[in-house]
Amino acid sequence: MSTTHCPACTKVNPSSNQRCDACFRHLKDPEWRCYDHNCFHWNDVTEKKCAKCGKSGTESVGKGKRPRSADRLPRDKGDKEPAKNNYLGVRPVDDKHRRPRSADNRLASRWKCCHCTFFNGVEEGNCEMCSHIKGQCCNDLKLWKCHLCDNFTSEKFNRCSYCSKKKKDPDSPRPRNDLDKVKARQDEKHSTDHDRKSPLPGGDKWTCERCSLNNSSSSRLCEACRFSKPRVTGINLNDRHKSKPLRGDLRESVRAKDLRTIKTKQVEAKWKLIVQKCQQEKKNFTDKEFPPNDFSLFKHPRPGGSNIQWLRLKDVKDNDGKVSKHLKVYDKPTANDIIQGAIGNCWFICALAVVAERKNLLERIVVTKDYCPEGAYVVRLCKDGIWKTVVLDDYFPVDQYNRLKYSKARRGQLWVPLIEKAAAKIHGCYQALGAGRTVESLSLLTGEPCEHLSLNEHKDFSKTIDNMLIWSKLTHARDCGYLMCTSCEAKDGFTPEHCKSLGLITSHAYSLLDVYDMDTGEKLLKIRNPWGTESWKGDWSDSSSKWQKVKPEVKKKLKPDGNKHGTFWMEFKEFRKYFGSVEICKTRDWHETRIKGSFPSTADGPWKFAKVYVQKKTDLCIGLHQKNKRGNHSNEDFVDMLIVVMEILDVRKMRTVGSSKRDIKSYVGCEIEHVQSGEYIIACLAFKHLDGGKHGVNLQRDFVLTIHSTQNIVVEENDSINAGYTHFLADTLIQLAVDKGDRKTLKGNTGTYTLSWDGLILIVENKDKRQYAAIQEDCSKSTNLMSTRGSMFTQDVIPPGHRQLIFLLTRINQRSGYCIQYASSYINSSSSMLDYYGHKTKSHLPEIPMELECLHIPRPIR
Repeated sequence: MSTTHCPACTKVNPSSNQRCDACFRHLKDPEWRCYDHNCFHWNDVTEKKCAKCGKSGTESVGKGKRPRSADRLPRDKGDKEPAKNNYLGVRPVDDKHRRPRSADNRLASRWKCCHCTFFNGVEEGNCEMCSHIKGQCCNDLKLWKCHLCDNFTSEKFNRCSYCSKKKKDPDSPRPRNDLDKVKARQDEKHSTDHDRKSPLPGGDKWTCERCSLNNSSSSRLCEACRFSKPRVTGINLNDRHKSKPLRGDLRESVRAKDLRTIKTKQVEAKWKLIVQKCQQEKKNFTDKEFPPNDFSLFKHPRPGGSNIQWLRLKDVKDNDGKVSKHLKVYDKPTANDIIQGAIGNCWFICALAVVAERKNLLERIVVTKDYCPEGAYVVRLCKDGIWKTVVLDDYFPVDQYNRLKYSKARRGQLWVPLIEKAAAKIHGCYQALGAGRTVESLSLLTGEPCEHLSLNEHKDFSKTIDNMLIWSKLTHARDCGYLMCTSCEAKDGFTPEHCKSLGLITSHAYSLLDVYDMDTGEKLLKIRNPWGTESWKGDWSDSSSKWQKVKPEVKKKLKPDGNKHGTFWMEFKEFRKYFGSVEICKTRDWHETRIKGSFPSTADGPWKFAKVYVQKKTDLCIGLHQKNKRGNHSNEDFVDMLIVVMEILDVRKMRTVGSSKRDIKSYVGCEIEHVQSGEYIIACLAFKHLDGGKHGVNLQRDFVLTIHSTQNIVVEENDSINAGYTHFLADTLIQLAVDKGDRKTLKGNTGTYTLSWDGLILIVENKDKRQYAAIQEDCSKSTNLMSTRGSMFTQDVIPPGHRQLIFLLTRINQRSGYCIQYASSYINSSSSMLDYYGHKTKSHLPEIPMELECLHIPRPIR
């Protein structure tokens, strides 16, 4: 039987086929046509260059007609326009006027990848050929051609996806004379300034991201694999105000499950190359980035070194002193398999034990599922909001009996030491894993949004309202299937010795497994010690007489017999006395978006923000990460981060729908439930670094914004300079204070809004239509606070119908408390100057410099 090779995907097809079985391209087209301006010559399909003009097939697409393609579906003239506010660009195909042919029927049940033009099944979330994620660019085959770069873009966008050139209106008049033509050329030349300021790496050539072939800069597609030319958008921020603003980066959120599938395939390919090289060289893999020596054990190794030995897994002995012959990565893992080692990392082991309760969560951490004789393993962890792929060898530190010195698992399993070593590698060494909070380890292991719930905000544990709020959060987390951890603390009146007599260990992390409402009114919590010993000895412990009054069916369900594994039940009132916090990891089938950015060194920006288009009602979990200090040798302190989420009501009006706490930590987050369809702004703010480095804070700090949603959303990445929003920072803080702050009326139409969030945000409002408001604020008696204006004493004049941000105070030392004391005096006058305070030529004291006008200048009331 004769066969034919497809020229597009190289699949072998029967010669009787008219189209390829894989990509549905025509097999019988013997020629291709050169579409250069004056050529239009037909060439044999085996020829890569035109026989007449010498141009290649990728370069021959000029200003003429689009190249003939047998894969283009006939367009239905009866198609309706897509519905408004359809941000995802998805619409059903109208087949009322025609019935597709047999080939078109097969194409209609598939979607075409915009990168490699391969047709995939509708159920596939990413392209089978190039792993491109299915997006709105792939959902619609209706395209328009850019008149500048000949790129084809979906009709849903009015700017070219390659050069950002605006779509040309076919009804626009053409230049009539030579002078108009010159002007048109100048405009077109100006529109390409972005391309000249962003040269492609490698000069006149560009490297294909798929096959690494160097292609000519004039080629839009790779000559070997037909992959698209990469889009470069690197512009120096210092020149941004002189050049054309960048187009907002519009992207769809990606289902986390689909993204993991793609990343896992890429990681497995990398691992196979390492194993193949080891097999060829006939030696085991050794990780040079994390070598088996003291630099991988300690932050500051001793000059003489230590006596700690490193052995490969095949030479390590078990607890019986024998070399294990049946090593496995996973063997029906459970939380009881974990044995903590010599490091005081119960915060990490506790979270790992909670994750081990969910097999699907645990097994996606270690990508290498089986024992590798070559000693190469791959682990995926999420550090500071970004997923990291960690490649490890099988060298591990051992004790004097050649047993694993640090954490291990029972029954010869390797997942515990592999995950712990991966965490040690990305943080610098094993010693860096000592002491921490479980909320950090939950985020590291899962990459899901997390929440810290403090139990110490109210010392009166009998308050009914407070207890109901905390209990409702715990039951909600249980019903949603979230992961929970808690920590035991020595509170007022309870010494560590007293806690130990009750079976509790202070400054120790525990797993919170379940919560239960008894018929008798008691509220019980199921807790586990990751050490597997030292269980609770008070009421509702295994030996407590309380269980004798419980119904047999309830007792069978709760199973109060877990002391041998460190598991016990405790009443909620007792829990609040001895435990200080609960960490909740919100594991769901999320759609996620991760955006990198930097807090600017000055208040005038650019301030990064994300514009979110919501089509269907969804839940949002938003997080803001900054670089963790664990394993970091620098003395950089955290900045105070704040998330503000606002709904756009119209062109001039917004309202705050959610915000995080303003906190000096590595992570802040907020959750907004039942978000309705519409447009929203997510602002990423920080202020401590705006003091110019006077308090030891660097001028610029990087961050990662994570957006998790239950429904698919569209996110547009932008900043205040690109959007032309000069007073973005002031308007955001004023709106936040108006919606969330405490209002106090001073006199008549003058009032203040205050927000005491890790400092102070003070807004003065003048609603009078004629009179100016002169106000004096004195915060000089406040302690451990600094002001963005550089002074704790201010005098300002607020015009009629305006609001002004007077004070933005930030805590200096996060380890110390702070005190806020301020005194106000005000007067209404007809003068726009500080005449009442003796300054007839000034309206602000201290004067507001140009870089702070976007923050402290009076803003009109909308």
